[in-house]
Amino acid sequence: MSHPSRQSPLPGPWRLLPFNIGASPLTNAFSKLENHAAAVSLYVTHYNMCRVHEALRTTPAVALGIADRVYWTRHLPRCQ
Repeated sequence: MSHPSRQSPLPGPWRLLPFNIGASPLTNAFSKLENHAAAVSLYVTHYNMCRVHEALRTTPAVALGIADRVYWTRHLPRCQ
């Protein structure tokens, strides 16, 4: 049997769980920033192209003449 100080602090299969932060980076800041930018972009696109505003009775893009019709969410381009 090996010396206890050489073993993982967690016994058995618990060593391999995701909360074992010794083997993973402490933060994923770059991917979080990219995901946040994509979420904001999708929200702004939906707000301006898909959502019919009560005061305008159409979307802001149609009111400004940028778009010729109201888009549905399924018509928005898919991120690859």
